Amino acid sequence: PSFFLLAGGFASMIRAGTLIKGGTAAESLLVALPTGINAAWLAAATGIGFTLVAQNTAATLASPEAGAVLLGGVVAGACYAVPMFLGRSAALGLGYGAATCWACFGMTKGDSPQVVKDVATYGGYLVAVVSAAALMRPRPPPPADGLLSSEAPKRGGSV
Repeated sequence: PSFFLLAGGFASMIRAGTLIKGGTAAESLLVALPTGINAAWLAAATGIGFTLVAQNTAATLASPEAGAVLLGGVVAGACYAVPMFLGRSAALGLGYGAATCWACFGMTKGDSPQVVKDVATYGGYLVAVVSAAALMRPRPPPPADGLLSSEAPKRGGSV
């Protein structure tokens, strides 16, 4: 059940990221950056949760090679998400990219199998390069009407 909770949390953070646009420096620092960081860590945690489920259900999915493929999927997802998020908010995209690089760096330490360490090393570099390239591309100025987009559902009550 925890895998499904992690996957749901990850999906919720990705959805939250798609609702963020521009914002002031304070909004970027206090909302967009933590959203990007949390979304990336939830992607990594969901991958680990999937690996734990695989270890208990299908031994072939729990091999070092399968772990490397799964990590490659997390890296590929980050290579897609970072430019998309950078188009919404620089802090959001940089938070996601930095947390993914941090997670990859962490995988290079400890007792992970060498194939996983190799994917983590090159994956971290790849996410850093994609982040830098996406950051350098011209982007339209953020809208001046606030951090959350008009697509965000309007709800009553206080936060």
